[in-house]
Amino acid sequence: MTRQLRRLADAGVTELAASVFGTQDVQARTLSLLAGLAPAGAARRPLRLAAHDRLSIHELICLHGHLVDERRPEDLGLLLTPDAVYDLRSFGLDTIEGLPAIQDIHRQRPGNQPIGHHVSNVLIDERPDGTISVRSKGLSVMADGTAGTCTYDDVVVKTDAGWRIAHRRILLVRTD
Repeated sequence: MTRQLRRLADAGVTELAASVFGTQDVQARTLSLLAGLAPAGAARRPLRLAAHDRLSIHELICLHGHLVDERRPEDLGLLLTPDAVYDLRSFGLDTIEGLPAIQDIHRQRPGNQPIGHHVSNVLIDERPDGTISVRSKGLSVMADGTAGTCTYDDVVVKTDAGWRIAHRRILLVRTD
């Protein structure tokens, strides 16, 4: 493979987009080989997320509505890191830090809480610094039948237990 790639460089190819397949070990070896062939000082782009990671992140974002609507704050560890930050300032509340405090705020259910949370428009972005950001839209149905919407801005991380939200900012979308 090295010989074929060098022939491309000799022919004038200056940029290569490669899709890496195989086991994690095979992918790591391939990426190491490609990095070794890159010219000194060449910019390295972050790896693209694998399809199974994107699906896992998407399902993670959807899990929020189920846990909240089913009144399961004890299961928020399936969604959040132990040191997660929950920014609720858009709703006139504080920024909550740590899983136990976030579970408490869900138990207290301050303000006018929705009876149904629905998420859509999930956009997953791998930032240049390697962090994964997720932006999604929330649609909430209230007990009186009215509806509201918000935007979730999340930073997710891969843990030993799978993908988890490390930081969530919920932005209320004002209609006035």
